Amino acid sequence: MKRLILGAFFLLSSVGPVLYAQNSSKNVKLETKATGHIVESDGSSVPFATVRIKPSLQDSTLSYNQITDNEGMFRIALPRAKSYKLIVSFVGMKTLEKEFSIPEGSSSFSLGKLVLAGESTDLQGITVRKARPLVKMDVDKISYSIKEDPESKTSDLLKMLRKVPLVTVDGQGNIQVNGSSDFKIYLNGKPSKMMDKNAKDVLRSIPANSIKNVEVITDPGVKFDAESGSAILNIVTDSGQGLVGFSGSVHGSVDNNGSVHSGLFLNAKKGKWGLSGNYNLGKQRMPKSEVWSETRTPNLHSINEGTNKMNNYYHFFNATLTFEIDSLNLFSLSGNGLIWGGNSFSESFERTVMNNTIASLYRQKSIADMDGGNLTVNADFQHATSTPGELLTISYRFDHAPNNSEDNLMREQLDPVSGNLLPDKYAEQFSKNEASMNEHTAQVDYTKPLFGARKHTLESGVKYIARRSQSEPLYRIRYSPDGVFVPGSLYGQDKNAGIMNYNQDIYAAYFSVSSKWTSKISTKAGVRLEGGKLSVKYKERSEADFKNSFLDWVPQIQINYNPSLYNQFSLNYNFKIRRPGVTQMNPYRNQQNAYSVRFGNPELEAQRNHNLGLTYNRFSGKFTFNSSVTYSFSNNAIQSYTFTDDKDPQLLQTTYGNLGKSRSVTFSLFGNYTPWAWLRIFAQGNTSYNYLNSVSVKSSDEWWGSMAFLSTQFTMPKQWNLFLVGGFFSNAGFQQKNTSNYFSAVTLSKGLFNEKLNLSLTLSEPFRSKVTYKSGSKGQGFETNSHFTNLSARSIYFSVRYSFGQMKQQIKKVSRGIVNDDLMNGGNKQGVQGGQGGGVPTGR
Repeated sequence: MKRLILGAFFLLSSVGPVLYAQNSSKNVKLETKATGHIVESDGSSVPFATVRIKPSLQDSTLSYNQITDNEGMFRIALPRAKSYKLIVSFVGMKTLEKEFSIPEGSSSFSLGKLVLAGESTDLQGITVRKARPLVKMDVDKISYSIKEDPESKTSDLLKMLRKVPLVTVDGQGNIQVNGSSDFKIYLNGKPSKMMDKNAKDVLRSIPANSIKNVEVITDPGVKFDAESGSAILNIVTDSGQGLVGFSGSVHGSVDNNGSVHSGLFLNAKKGKWGLSGNYNLGKQRMPKSEVWSETRTPNLHSINEGTNKMNNYYHFFNATLTFEIDSLNLFSLSGNGLIWGGNSFSESFERTVMNNTIASLYRQKSIADMDGGNLTVNADFQHATSTPGELLTISYRFDHAPNNSEDNLMREQLDPVSGNLLPDKYAEQFSKNEASMNEHTAQVDYTKPLFGARKHTLESGVKYIARRSQSEPLYRIRYSPDGVFVPGSLYGQDKNAGIMNYNQDIYAAYFSVSSKWTSKISTKAGVRLEGGKLSVKYKERSEADFKNSFLDWVPQIQINYNPSLYNQFSLNYNFKIRRPGVTQMNPYRNQQNAYSVRFGNPELEAQRNHNLGLTYNRFSGKFTFNSSVTYSFSNNAIQSYTFTDDKDPQLLQTTYGNLGKSRSVTFSLFGNYTPWAWLRIFAQGNTSYNYLNSVSVKSSDEWWGSMAFLSTQFTMPKQWNLFLVGGFFSNAGFQQKNTSNYFSAVTLSKGLFNEKLNLSLTLSEPFRSKVTYKSGSKGQGFETNSHFTNLSARSIYFSVRYSFGQMKQQIKKVSRGIVNDDLMNGGNKQGVQGGQGGGVPTGR
């Protein structure tokens, strides 16, 4: 049985057992104590279980009570008695009762491991299980147990993220955390380059049943890279909990658009060796969609209308091999990879109107092919000492990420009146780019309890990263369908082409101390030093070379207060860095049509963000509640912006700058209510106010963003489940117009053969057959609008999963590892970093 995501979500993982109702007479002398370890049937600990011990004394009302700590341990002081009665309880599990006695003269007695069994009831052949808590709340982290959610058996990870507190996924699969796109994604605490440009597609390809839980780290500390963002989304894969023996599952799914997904998930352990991994493959089809856009300047009105079609395929795998050398030393080797590719076809008509007259009409076709992937290999060695909690970890990681593309763009000018092709007005551009990146990372981490106790814990570490990237674009053009391609391009892109080498070296060190001052108050403080250099060199255009160096220190302060067993407050401050990436700094112009051009700014400085947050958590059996308010500000915010100039007022130019002062306030709420075992309700929402005042572009802007999400889960007899979800989104940005949309879906699932076989049917967008997503921008001298219409929004999705095998003992994983999260991707959450391997997130 998998480890429960347990009840008392308000407690810090570092806080020890909390004495909450110890009724003892002042005349009773406490001369001995009882200790023990509460576990599940698979050996995993049960934190926050209720432990009561009743001594056989004249006063039968005496009861000595305690909550187990984060590791399932309890230590209760007791008076002398002939015998004692132990009662252990936890939501969703059978109550354990045990009689015991303590030998005469003994100052302590260990009860060892005490096993709690899962609770179920048989009613005329129908098995009804108690609902288990799915959310665990700590002051700096919220965990959602994907594995314990019945919907995970037949769903993909992207859909399940909608249930995770503070995480939102809109109808297009775009992800935000706490209302912001400034976050990072990890898998098992380790990044992988497969998330760099297609995170939502990777998450959509991962079966939810292969995931144990998802952690939202709301206050990344100094052990994480300085650019870890305002939050971290850590996805922990299910290792089968080790379990001696062999187990696994196979799954497959198909939808009415022709998309197909399948995969295999395996776990095995024998002796000191453990192996876990999965392999998934599939293809995704997006039938025809419609696109429409317009650009307006004082003398120009350009309208583009067309259609798109797209097909993608992928192969995704990950594996972890562990060897337990002895009780104090563990070696882990893990790897993950992604192979992806696809093609797209688009056709559009573009007309321009100048002074109320159609000036030009173009027909454009594009056929594109893409392929790429990544390979990540991690090696970790962990050494524990005889001092509990003291760990030394040495880690190395290698990443390789190729990315290739080809595009044929055909452009024909037509007569605005007749629509016929004008003579000598045909042009066809062929472009190709081959790119790759290699990265080496070495890291050492050390954790030690101070002064021989767990009230103070020191964490420290050092890290070095070496990145080496290269890209080689190629442009060719011809002016007739049967002509010969010659060097050139439609808009001068070839002038900026050529082999580019990008090198970056980063070094870092961190130090932090966590302290538990009382049972109600704990603190954490630390600092991180991070420096490095980067250089970009063009083989054929040395005048375009540029370089940059940096050295930053990042502080962190956190204060936690637990006024009672069911309430928790946290006040935190952190300082984060957002360094510009090579795309944002590259000064050369990238023009894809006659009316817009993009280029970077090599003068960009690192953005410095100050974040202050207050969080409140509440838990009481059937109800979990989280609320937070966050204030962020920066005096040199990096922001993209669009402008026109007098030399070419029809051309929209987009670049990046340290525009000025930015301010934002975000308020978030999350609630999870389980009134009965057969009903679970999730609700969350957030709203944010944003303001940016730019001196450099002489403009200021303010905007609001908000979202709301509701999910209802019905657990019915005979292993039937019904899931209803819906959500609303509204957002804007600097020079960006407010956009809003909603989504809805319903899923029906059925378990067979004691839930070894699971079937599900999902209907997306039952109330509409097509969905239009609108966006736009507006600034001095220009306005743009665009619509994207998904003509096949209403879809039917069928999936099946079969589980086999049985295991009994947990695979041990290295608890530290490498996390690289220093790169900035312009806030595009389809390009966030991620990865996977073994262990908990460490983020050094």
